[in-house]
Amino acid sequence: MTETTQLAKKEQNMAEVFMTQVITEFATGDSDVALTHFQKRLAKNYFVTLDAVLAKAEAGRLKKKEKWRDKVPATWDHINMQKLAQDVVAVCRIGLDPAQKNHISMIPYKNNTTKLYDVGFIEGYRGIELKSIKYGLDIPDAVIVELVYSSDKFQSYKKDNTNDQEGYDFDIVNDFNRGEIIGGFYYHQYTDRPEKNKLVVMTLEEIEKRKPRYASSEFWGGEKPKWENSKKVGTEKVEGWPKEMMWKTVYRAAYNNITIDSQKIDADYMRIKEIEGSVAKYAIQEDIDEKANKEFVDIDNTTGEVVDAEFTADTPQPSPEEPEPEKGTSTPPENKEAAKAQESPAPDKKFGAENTVDTALRTAKEEKEKAQREAEKLRAKPKYVKELNDWLDGTKSELREACFQKIKTESFQKLVDDDRDKVIVHFNELVAEDQANANANEQHLVSRMECDF
Repeated sequence: MTETTQLAKKEQNMAEVFMTQVITEFATGDSDVALTHFQKRLAKNYFVTLDAVLAKAEAGRLKKKEKWRDKVPATWDHINMQKLAQDVVAVCRIGLDPAQKNHISMIPYKNNTTKLYDVGFIEGYRGIELKSIKYGLDIPDAVIVELVYSSDKFQSYKKDNTNDQEGYDFDIVNDFNRGEIIGGFYYHQYTDRPEKNKLVVMTLEEIEKRKPRYASSEFWGGEKPKWENSKKVGTEKVEGWPKEMMWKTVYRAAYNNITIDSQKIDADYMRIKEIEGSVAKYAIQEDIDEKANKEFVDIDNTTGEVVDAEFTADTPQPSPEEPEPEKGTSTPPENKEAAKAQESPAPDKKFGAENTVDTALRTAKEEKEKAQREAEKLRAKPKYVKELNDWLDGTKSELREACFQKIKTESFQKLVDDDRDKVIVHFNELVAEDQANANANEQHLVSRMECDF
């Protein structure tokens, strides 16, 4: 049997195991209802899509240097199948299809508690629309989403004593040269109950406020570092797709603002909320200043890069070279003289007292010895420098600069110049390697961008 045949047979077996697990979990949730043909097709789509994501994640794992590579392969044998099956049943019942653009994406990440990979589910803007329509309390007959440009004419009308419904006038003056984006709006329209119509106007600042803190310039536009021969030589402007991303931002807000009907909430909806909370727990990108002293989780929604779900403790602190002795322990020899000097200060000399030159020489010697002791205390153990470098190794590439600044602020004062140089050199090597990888994957990332035209 050839290797290709063996792989095909193993993949078929894993597909059977996956479908069996899904069917079992479906029956456990509701034994009176069988899995429909549509839901079976969705479950197969989840297997096929996740199989491709795992293959890419494993290839990315193997590309890493061995000392940074996770020991657990990103394969089906190391997936938490029970949790995955429960999650797939929930999203299948809702109707989210991973084969459709902007419905839902899957992100594998390693759970260091179970030593297995969990799979996170990230809803796209179309997925949010489907969920809102399924569970909404008062679903609009139409949802209108528009961006407003500087040359457009827009006027809103709020509900008051002269208007029995909310509305707006919107006129595009020049279709081919509309100017700059100045805002946007969405409109919930109820045909038979116009008094319930709802208009929400968003300024450009309000739209950009919803922009992810570390949004990719490939999507939102802006500047990114320019590299030549693995060296940063400046920045270059990236056009990106800012108009499309702003429109999606308003679109997501429009459907997220549909109130959920508590009577429609079921186990599947609660499962989805639990999944969202689980992914948010590991995607620590909301506040870099607060969380920069933890190991960042590498979650890449475009490439399926495997991530580590375990957080580490705060930035390691160097162990003191001379810890304070506990009671009942002996004092180190080099400290006994200092302790004795403090207990029995030298008596004032009257006859034969040292002259001014002697005093100056003694003072200079004491100051020099004191400076040497202080420098020795500041010198970190080699283990501490290694911990700082390892922390940089495990940090997400786009967040590595912020972590390095955190180290400079909180840890450099504990290091002598030689140790600082070791950390700086290692950081520069990582930046060069990140850029080399980014250049190799740039075209692939752009081709898999989220925008759907």
